[in-house]
Amino acid sequence: MSKLRITIITLACFLVFLITASWWKKDIVASQLINIFSGEVVIQELTGLRLGIKEVSIKEVRLKSSIDSDILLEGVKIVYPFHIIYDRDNTQKIELSIEKLTRSMQVGDSTIEAVTYKHPPVKNVTNNKILSLSSISQNLIRFLPGKVLVKEMAFDSLLTGGPLNIVRNDVNIHAETPFRHPQLGKLKLSLKAELGSSEIKISPRILSKTSKNLSEANITIIRKDADTWTLNSRVISNLETISPLVEIIKPHVNNPAKLTASGHLEATGSINLPDNLLLKSNYQDFKLQLSGSGLKASIPYSPISSTIETYLSTKSPIEIGAKSLLPFKPQYIKGNGELDISLRIDETTETPLIKMDFYSSTSATAPKLETEGTFYLSGANTVLNSPLYLRQFPALPLDITEGEVAFKGELQLSSLSNIADPEINNFKLELIPGKTVILDISIPTSNKNLPLSTTGLRQSRLQANIEDNIFIIGDLSIPGHRDIKITRGAITAKVDSTNSNSSLLMAADDIQCYLSGITTCNFELETRVPKLVDQVKKLTITNLHSTAKIQIESSHVNHKLKLENIKVSAEKTNATEVKISNLEVKVPTVNCKITGLIICTSPKIDSQLGKITSEQFSLSGQLNLIENSVKIKNGEIDLESNFEALELEVETPENYSVNSSAKGTLSLQNNKITSRSQIVAGTIKIDLSGHYNLLKSSGEVQISIPDIAFDSNHTLSDTIKGLPINIVSGKLTAGGSLSLPTQPGDTIHVNMADIAVIFKDSFATGITGDLKVENTAGHWVTPNLIPLSIESVNAGLPMENIQLSLQLDKQQDITLHNFSADFLQGKVTSPALVWNLDKKTRKSTVNAQDISLEALAQETGSGNFEASGFIDLSIPLVIGAEGITVESGQLQGEAPGGHLRYYGAFSPQMLASNPQLKLIANALEDYEFRTFKGSINYLASGDLQLQLKLVGRSEAIDSERDLIINLNLENNIPDMLRSLQASRDLTETLEKQLDQ
Repeated sequence: MSKLRITIITLACFLVFLITASWWKKDIVASQLINIFSGEVVIQELTGLRLGIKEVSIKEVRLKSSIDSDILLEGVKIVYPFHIIYDRDNTQKIELSIEKLTRSMQVGDSTIEAVTYKHPPVKNVTNNKILSLSSISQNLIRFLPGKVLVKEMAFDSLLTGGPLNIVRNDVNIHAETPFRHPQLGKLKLSLKAELGSSEIKISPRILSKTSKNLSEANITIIRKDADTWTLNSRVISNLETISPLVEIIKPHVNNPAKLTASGHLEATGSINLPDNLLLKSNYQDFKLQLSGSGLKASIPYSPISSTIETYLSTKSPIEIGAKSLLPFKPQYIKGNGELDISLRIDETTETPLIKMDFYSSTSATAPKLETEGTFYLSGANTVLNSPLYLRQFPALPLDITEGEVAFKGELQLSSLSNIADPEINNFKLELIPGKTVILDISIPTSNKNLPLSTTGLRQSRLQANIEDNIFIIGDLSIPGHRDIKITRGAITAKVDSTNSNSSLLMAADDIQCYLSGITTCNFELETRVPKLVDQVKKLTITNLHSTAKIQIESSHVNHKLKLENIKVSAEKTNATEVKISNLEVKVPTVNCKITGLIICTSPKIDSQLGKITSEQFSLSGQLNLIENSVKIKNGEIDLESNFEALELEVETPENYSVNSSAKGTLSLQNNKITSRSQIVAGTIKIDLSGHYNLLKSSGEVQISIPDIAFDSNHTLSDTIKGLPINIVSGKLTAGGSLSLPTQPGDTIHVNMADIAVIFKDSFATGITGDLKVENTAGHWVTPNLIPLSIESVNAGLPMENIQLSLQLDKQQDITLHNFSADFLQGKVTSPALVWNLDKKTRKSTVNAQDISLEALAQETGSGNFEASGFIDLSIPLVIGAEGITVESGQLQGEAPGGHLRYYGAFSPQMLASNPQLKLIANALEDYEFRTFKGSINYLASGDLQLQLKLVGRSEAIDSERDLIINLNLENNIPDMLRSLQASRDLTETLEKQLDQ
């Protein structure tokens, strides 16, 4: 058993006498008390010793104890010292005086971070070690000098005292000294003792300077028999007055914490003591009754740079009864009172943490503690602003503005048999609704990894409420088994941005948690976001709503998370380039397992896209993700998923639309996305495969469109609605290889066989060719000339048997090389027809030979025009930003000429008023021409201007004389073609052409 470390202050003043006496008689009181009260004392230095028959004087004595306490005694004098040897019964005449007593401590930091105190094992001493209470009393009477005077005492820089006067008159001892402390002023310590052989009385007091009792104790020790005493005591104390004295003896205790106390305390107690004070197991029948008001204890706590303040007041006395004190074997503990705990940052700032009433009782040897009070969460700000918290959570500074949580609690210990190391049998804590917790959140702008860092919620205020009582119940009655459950709870929270319109509502309901060998928690979570704004990503979400049932399972080996019945919907989602309306996502279940690796799986995720719109398109439909798996390790994400898209409808601003479906696979491994998919729209199937590297921001996609057969029952417009072009016959195959972003070497090819196309009221049939373009130096070009044939093109006038070689070059010129076509029984040719995709001006020449005027008349279907003969044309084309124009084209009739009949074109009124027009009209009714020539001009407006000169004869005028006619004709070609298109049945004409 280690030696006691508690110093009796009132005896410190005569330690020198005991030490001096120990030089001669080590078997008496010195040896019994010095080591017990002061540890093992060693004389470090002794100077100025003078011995005399009547007086002994010492200039200085420096002592050091094993508890790091140094004591310096100055000016020591002992009058009649040798009475202690030769006249022990007359020590009353001995007088001891000390000019100054100084004590200094060598201790470290007195603050504490955490205290865990366990009583040392109690061992009974053997009979050969005796510290007898009766012997101590007798030896004090025999060897304590009649007078002791210590003129000045200094225990630290704050506490000083003196003069100390001790007077012994036989068995009566009286000691008295003033002492001074900055906080308390001047006080007086008084001690009276009566050391009888069968009864000992001790009465210490602390008095004010007006002699008012501030703290006092009355202790009576009565001998029951030779080996037993009974101690009865009563203490009334203002704890603040004794705190300086506690500071003196504190270094002698195992816990060196800086603890200060104040308040009024009353205590009465009794215990049976053994005469041999070292027989600790004989401390029996202990009873203590405590009551107090305004009791305060202050404990500095360095991790949060604050002091923990506790305030205690009793409503009824706290009573403790024990059969044995060492070891402590309590029989009952009961009483009730009030306990407040707060944090003090400085002299003027103190915030409450807990205020509660408590009631303790003992039933069937098991103590029970019941509490009711309030947690004040605003007091936690001291912790949230402490270096300890900011080191652990630097990215999430919090500030609890206000908040209270009312609670009721009950704690039951298994028994009182081991109160020094108590075992909790069960406990119950009930959190009660009623108060709002307000929390301010401010995420630093430098931390962009947190989900809220770029939203309006980066600086926000959270308001949380307990909506339904939360019960936390624990059953720890089985050793080694923990069974704790949380039931019934419901919590709501609202987060409002302090500088934007963003807000978030959350509700956790039906909370059920079980903490046993495996910890599980189940609850239903609902969130609502009326408006969320991400200013950096330029993202706005309106009316976001989600619900889910969440189950958490945790053990020391791994953790599991299960989410069921997940539903997420958003009314509007607006991004920079995309808008989404009425998005809905449903997930039946998600299972996650967390060890060193996070693995999450979900059999299916259903998404109803509502409508996704951008400048280029709008999209709606359903997207389902199947057999989903996600793995996360060291921040790396791997993903595997199959997907299917159903009833996808894509629409463009030009009102083109397509209904399609898709299915495929998607994976993400080592920051590389890989996908295979097939898109089906009507008879069109598009196979896609590719990959994309997230770190390099590059990828590649392969496109394949297998044979598509078009016919009257399966046209392009059946699949893609609203297009100005429609493929109604033939076969088409396409494919390509594209880089993301586009790179040199990318290719696209399209193979067409007998394709028939309708464009508005025009059509083309028999389009056959194998088109291929590739990316070269950032431009799409054709690597070679591409032969292309078209059976017919009819935009009002038919053109047939078209042959050409297509080229696209780096200047974005599309050139039709060696163009030839049959037109009106003649031939249209051009060595190169060119136009530029960037609308730069390009010039080409078109030649036409043997164009039949008779065929032209038949095709135009004019009832008042007949013609025969053939003409040749040379047409210089200019194609640019304004469109197609012709300037000074030439027209020449072929020999031997031809015949014109043009009648009924002019009204009688026009002819009557214009004799010259009447002459020409009469001539054209039957005109044989030998010469037919002129110039052609075509304007960007579509107006064709012909200046013609005809030389020939008319039977209606004079068949023997040449008639020269100069005509200036003007017609709008687009209007004429539209008129020709309107005059025919397009479907019938096309079908005839396809049949041919």
